Formats: sequence, structure tokens, C-alpha cells
Amino acid sequence: MDIYEKSLEILKKIIEAQKKYDFKIILIGGWGVYCYNPYLKSKDIDFLIKEQDIWKLTSFLDFLGFRETGKVLEKRGFALLVGDDKIELDVYDKKIGGFDVNQIFDKKLFSIKKLNGLETNVVELNLLLTLKIISGSERIGTGKGMKDISDIIALFDNFFDKIDLSFIYSNINKNVVNKVFSIIFSDYKKIKNLYPISFLKFEKIKKGLRI
Repeated sequence: MDIYEKSLEILKKIIEAQKKYDFKIILIGGWGVYCYNPYLKSKDIDFLIKEQDIWKLTSFLDFLGFRETGKVLEKRGFALLVGDDKIELDVYDKKIGGFDVNQIFDKKLFSIKKLNGLETNVVELNLLLTLKIISGSERIGTGKGMKDISDIIALFDNFFDKIDLSFIYSNINKNVVNKVFSIIFSDYKKIKNLYPISFLKFEKIKKGLRI
């Protein structure tokens, strides 16, 4: 079992533990994108949880063998060693990209999706894309930044007609969004190496974004 399959196995255990441990999560990040477009598995796991339930989750993560690696204003980090590698898990219980986590739960800004046949909560499409653009802008030039770019393309490829650009521009500085889009749509050959999008679809999205 490789690191990606191990990550999926761990994530499914967390999803299944929600009822027993009385907590609720909403997937974001790479696995969130996977639920919308299962083109590539993720090594790391990211999700939202209400602050009042974090202790229930940490109890289960301890049982799985995770250790807490850090705590900042917006997230708590955990890691599980897998051979010479590790699975990193980031949990957001207060804010994420300027959005209040409790409001995401209370306003039901998520959908029920299938993760390899298992039902799970995934943040709403336009919010997920917004969060991906934010993280992508912060990680340009890194390995994780390249994964962000491929995830953004994956969402555009499957759901371009359902993407609300006004939502994105109302929640991210316009210059930041345009910078990320210009990087993504500057070179088709480079993007095709990250995600198998057709040239016609690439050009259609580029035209729709007026880039």
C-alpha cells in the first residue's frame, strides 16, 4: 500500500468514526477536490470541524497514531509517520481563508459526496475553489503549489459552467486571483503535464476567464 492509499484508508476511518465519536467534519483540500473530480489522490488530509468538537477528534487521532505537530490561530496540525514518509493532517476549527468555520457549518456551505463509495461532507464547489486559489497563491513555486494548480484545473475542467466567478472575486483580492489564473493559463503544455485537460477545454476556460 503506497502513501496515497494509506491516506485514503486513514481518511475513511475518520469519516466512519464521526458517529461513534460524535463529531462532524467537512472535507477541503486535495481530498475535497477528489470528491468532485477523482483524477488524483492526495497524501495530506484537510478538513473543517467545529471548535467544540476538536477534543473528540484528537482522541480518535491519538488512537490512530497521529501526533500533534502544531497549533496556530486558524488550524491544528497532526502527522502520522508511514515508513520514511508521513501523512500530514490539517484541521481548521476557527477560520479558513477568511471564512468562519462555524458559519460554513451553520449555513450548510457543503454537499454530501462519495469518497470511494463512502458518503462524506465536502465544502461547496465555489468555496473549495476559492480556498484552493488562496492556498495556490501562497505556495507558488513549491510542490504543494503545483498540486494546488492541478486541483484548480480539475475543478474548472469538470464544473466550469457552475463556477461563480463573482463569489471568488468578492472573497479574494482581484490581483491575487488574476495572478494565479495568469500562471495557470500561460502555457498549455506545462498545465497538461499537471492535469490531462484537452486543448479545446483549456482555451474555452481561458476565453471565459478573459485571460
